[in-house]
Amino acid sequence: MGDFDIYVNASLAYIVPTGAALGSLVVNPFATVIYINDAALPGSGACSVQTANGPGVVEVSTIDSSGSNECSGMATCSGIASTITYEVVGPIAGMSIS
Repeated sequence: MGDFDIYVNASLAYIVPTGAALGSLVVNPFATVIYINDAALPGSGACSVQTANGPGVVEVSTIDSSGSNECSGMATCSGIASTITYEVVGPIAGMSIS
């Protein structure tokens, strides 16, 4: 995996993103961008203009600084790109919150 740019959108009526972090999928992360609800986390790079960022959206993006691809030549490759933390703020019909 040489780089990625992932956007995740959630309905603010049910869950609100409160945190995000890089996973270990990219070994040498560089130029990392983490935006939550259209605001950059401290130390994050600038997001692209006119992208999908906004309320309820988490963007996580990074590039491998070595320029290599850890998955190159492999039939399959997996790992954690990022993690996102949410706060539950409202119930979904038919589901209980505990």
